[in-house]
Amino acid sequence: MAEALAFFEDANASLLAKTPAIIPWKTWTSNEDWQDFRSYLEVQLWGLRQWRTPWWMHWGEIAAEMLPRRYLWVVTPNNMTRGLPINQNVVDSTATQAIATCAAGMMDGLSAPTKLWFKLQAPNGFDVDDAGKRWINEFQRRIYEVLAGSNYYDRKHQYYEDQVTFGTAPMLIYEDRDRVIDCQVPCAGEYFGACANNNSVETFYREFVLTVRAIVQRFGVKAVQGTNVAELWNTKQFNTEFIVAHCIEPNFPCGMEGQAPKLGVVPGGFAYREVYWLRGISAPQPLAIKGYREKPFMYAPWTQRSNDPYGRGLGMDALPDVRQLNRLTERAAEGVDKGIRPSMLASMEMKNEPASTLPNKVTYVPNLATNPGMKAMFVPDPRFIEFADKIIERLQQRVEKWFCNDVFLMISQMEGVQPRNELELTERRGEKLLRLGPVIERNLREDQIGLQRVVSIMNRRGLVPRRPQSMQGIPIQVKFVSKLALIQQAAKTAGMERTMVMAGRMEAAMPGVLDNINSDKFIRDYGEAVEYPPEDWNDPMTIKTIRGQRQAAAQAANQAHMAEKVTPALAQAGQNLSETDTGGGLNALQLLLGNTGQPAAGGGQ
Repeated sequence: MAEALAFFEDANASLLAKTPAIIPWKTWTSNEDWQDFRSYLEVQLWGLRQWRTPWWMHWGEIAAEMLPRRYLWVVTPNNMTRGLPINQNVVDSTATQAIATCAAGMMDGLSAPTKLWFKLQAPNGFDVDDAGKRWINEFQRRIYEVLAGSNYYDRKHQYYEDQVTFGTAPMLIYEDRDRVIDCQVPCAGEYFGACANNNSVETFYREFVLTVRAIVQRFGVKAVQGTNVAELWNTKQFNTEFIVAHCIEPNFPCGMEGQAPKLGVVPGGFAYREVYWLRGISAPQPLAIKGYREKPFMYAPWTQRSNDPYGRGLGMDALPDVRQLNRLTERAAEGVDKGIRPSMLASMEMKNEPASTLPNKVTYVPNLATNPGMKAMFVPDPRFIEFADKIIERLQQRVEKWFCNDVFLMISQMEGVQPRNELELTERRGEKLLRLGPVIERNLREDQIGLQRVVSIMNRRGLVPRRPQSMQGIPIQVKFVSKLALIQQAAKTAGMERTMVMAGRMEAAMPGVLDNINSDKFIRDYGEAVEYPPEDWNDPMTIKTIRGQRQAAAQAANQAHMAEKVTPALAQAGQNLSETDTGGGLNALQLLLGNTGQPAAGGGQ
């Protein structure tokens, strides 16, 4: 059974233009199963909200000090104060800039839109023919085109920023009529999660606001019939907002005794179900229900403890330093302000007289000879301001280090003596990236899920090229070749290099040590680790031919070398023999040649 396209995955301006001006108010009979299912969903949403409360409060503190634009304290419709200043606690912008640098570094290091960051390949040991290679290359090219033509990379950057700051980042991947895929990244405060038995997040709920216009466009006319949304549409109050609830969870029956045995199950054997409904409103039907054969979202915690559905990010670790930095920056600014514009003391006689501390203004003082007039009440000691500046500088450096700016800006921020060569630079980079190792692995696993979802959508849209006969039944693997993924593999190559260096040193003292190393397998494993193009390797038959030719050339050269040494020796020996007198009128050479000096048979004297 094919996966049906949801209305919101096919919605666009053309469909909105076909919406009738007046939505008919249909009389609905009581849909008892939906009301039971809606009660289940509301209860689950309430329970997830209670479990999320500690993280939700912590996110609020992080947002207030670092990134206030990516957090919702309470999802409230028709809130007319969204445009008010929301970053009044951010006095020093170091943390905000450090977050942007870290997110950009993650984006460039893991999924840069201008670089090759994944490759498709057959399983190890499978020899792909030319037709198979062309098919893999074309398949890979199409995936990159789909990603580039959608909002994938734009949303992925936001995904990394949320992950770095709040420790958790979900990204929904939907099918889209125009762009093939459409990605959404809910902000902190909108979403809720729950873990499965393997500690991965399988249940995802969220609540957000949509206007009447957006609801009708997203879910269609039928979904809002019999609700206040249709009534407001008919009266043209398009900008009134409603809270929309959203659920993605495994497609299991959730009925209780006395209810439908398969309550909530989307028929068709789907692994996941998705439901949209108007939160807290007893509507006669849901906004949308859909089934998925694969998980339609990515959900990557920065670090995870046990089965917690929410991770712990760098923003949580840096929060104490960021708080101190903001407060101290504010106090230092107050000290500077007091020094430049100090509080003034004035005599009582001047109370009703005009007074000013502005430039080019005159203050008239009675009895100037005996009355000093006005003077500063308090002038801060500049040494304290200088001391505060040093503390602020150290805090800024610590905050930047919390967000791994020393990793992503390693060369520009490198302290001390600069590296002498590329090897030393690589070693330093590898040392700094050790702390990012687990995070990189978690992101690569989620990227695997995301690419599987993209490929499934492409397959349903007919965008996957037809497999050649040689690739039928052969699974295709995704190998990540981004900058950070390769650096992760560099630990393996570093060990291989050190082993070869040590073996070479030992060979000089103990000949035969290098016999332990299979040189052919070693160089191929090394090439695979550093992403040497596999098509550039010679096949075994070519290698055998090359080695045979080399051996034959070496033998020929050895024979020529021996001949070069032996021929002069034979010539010298022949000369010696020719000059040797045996006493019988014949020399030794003549004897060897059988020349006895006697007349030949039948010859005359």
